[in-house]
Amino acid sequence: VAPSIGLGIMITRIGCFLSGCCFGKPTGCPLGMAFPENAPAGYTFPGVSVHPTQLYASGYGLVIFTTLILIDRRKHPPGFLFGFLCVLYGIARFLIDFARYYEESAIVAGGLTDNQLISIALLLFGIFMVRFSVIRSRKELKQQ
Repeated sequence: VAPSIGLGIMITRIGCFLSGCCFGKPTGCPLGMAFPENAPAGYTFPGVSVHPTQLYASGYGLVIFTTLILIDRRKHPPGFLFGFLCVLYGIARFLIDFARYYEESAIVAGGLTDNQLISIALLLFGIFMVRFSVIRSRKELKQQ
């Protein structure tokens, strides 16, 4: 199931791009784009280029999907792939959120957003899951 979550991220973020939500901060970089004024991004920043964070997120969804499919070709203990998904998504979301636009109320601690704090927790949980699944698998092998 874990690889399909990466695929789901990729597809849903394309929908976000098409509707103009989940947009980034204003930018002068060549990847920036201005949205129509009837889209949330265009309404918030009319005529201003913003980071297309939806496409960045769609890209990391594809990377997560591909990585997990390749990893899934080998045998892994139960929980390993899900833990690895949590690690990859936690890192990707944490990094993308530096370019994403949020209202001031979403910035909670040390300049980080609430979603970045959740991403850190997800990363730590993923590391725990990967380690726990490997340790449990080794113990089961020793008992056999």
